[in-house]
Amino acid sequence: MILTKRNITKTLVSILLLTCSFVPKEIYSQKVGTTSFQFLKVSTNARATALGESFTAIAQTSESLFYNPAGIVNTKSYDVSVSHVDWFIDTKIYAASLSYNLGNVGVVGLFGIFADYGSIQVTKVSSLGFLSNGSFNPGLTGQTISPSAYMVGLSYARSLTDKFSFGFSAKYAGEDLILESSSSVLFDAGLTYDTGFKSIRLGAAVRQFGPEVQFVEDKYPLPQTFEVGISAYLIDYSDAFITNIPHSRLLFAYSIVHPRDYEQQQVIGMEYSYDDLVFIRGGYKMNFDEETITAGFGLFWNNIRFDYAYVPFGDFLDSVHRFSFGYSGD
Repeated sequence: MILTKRNITKTLVSILLLTCSFVPKEIYSQKVGTTSFQFLKVSTNARATALGESFTAIAQTSESLFYNPAGIVNTKSYDVSVSHVDWFIDTKIYAASLSYNLGNVGVVGLFGIFADYGSIQVTKVSSLGFLSNGSFNPGLTGQTISPSAYMVGLSYARSLTDKFSFGFSAKYAGEDLILESSSSVLFDAGLTYDTGFKSIRLGAAVRQFGPEVQFVEDKYPLPQTFEVGISAYLIDYSDAFITNIPHSRLLFAYSIVHPRDYEQQQVIGMEYSYDDLVFIRGGYKMNFDEETITAGFGLFWNNIRFDYAYVPFGDFLDSVHRFSFGYSGD
């Protein structure tokens, strides 16, 4: 068979779909808490989060590396991004990404996550009791521990045609729980396809694919996720899906998500922008335990972007705030 771009495209699409089809159906069920490295499931980028995490089909900057590595093919020269997440119970999550265009060779990316779980006071049963001053000691030993987790990854992406692109990532992740720690190599792969019709764009990605992680004597699977999405500009300057309006754009994104430790989920995102300077975003997440509505905004000026996202988590958990900064080189 002659290796043409058309044949390569068909082959890569087939490999991705076959990889997903060979995953046993029973793993995509409601088995909350049965996967390891849960920090990898936390969305780090503020724009993606504000859109309900429906980002697979629209990811185009270095933040794509966390959602769909194929998206970095849109890097003109280079792109950098940093994000900060105020997670639960004093947990902080930091993320950074870099993509660099090598010309005809393709685009490479480097990215990472660090999760700081804060300081935890050590308690022991042997320390329970009343102190000499009459106060009660609930078991505190005076020691503190600081668990943490991390991930670093290297990616490569390339456009095979003017419409079709692919990307993949190799990652190394670890978690230090003080008494026990573990690490693993894992992989991501993604595709994007610009249909050429009314700004409709398709995307698909498999994330956290790899071997089980062992803690003590037990092994736990990675939080593998398969996602397919579609996006389009309902309103645009020209060739919009619904109508054309000067200075205004309205982006719609929808994704179906198959996590390894839960039932199928669906997410919707909308983004209104004026002159590509000011962005207002919202999202809706279906079949999630606590998350439903997401919101946020963004600013873009002189290739510098700032994004913020707000996600409420119901009556019993605090709301989560995310901040992202990025810069795109010409």
